Amino acid sequence: MVVLKTEFDRPPKVKGDVAAYGAPIEVLPGAWTAYIWLDASRDQVRTARLRYSLDGGATFKEQVREEYPYEFNIPVGDAKEVGFEISGRDWECNEFRTVGWQTIQPAM
Repeated sequence: MVVLKTEFDRPPKVKGDVAAYGAPIEVLPGAWTAYIWLDASRDQVRTARLRYSLDGGATFKEQVREEYPYEFNIPVGDAKEVGFEISGRDWECNEFRTVGWQTIQPAM
């Protein structure tokens, strides 16, 4: 399994580091799931929003987490990759966003 780690361009102004990770989960060849999570405590993040695309950016979907843990599961089906970004707010209403658009692909 390959795990992608990304940083934030405006990290929450809280004590400790926050990072986002993503990994493909493929039990059998074919359909797979993208598992994306925020390495943050409930004291660091108030809301996390995942914006993602399964078709290269032609359409987008969102998932929101307002409670810890900040984890997202995306059933991908037969798409070749998942593109995503995570944004959110800390408890002082400071906004943060991942640095750039990230992609996850299953192992070939």
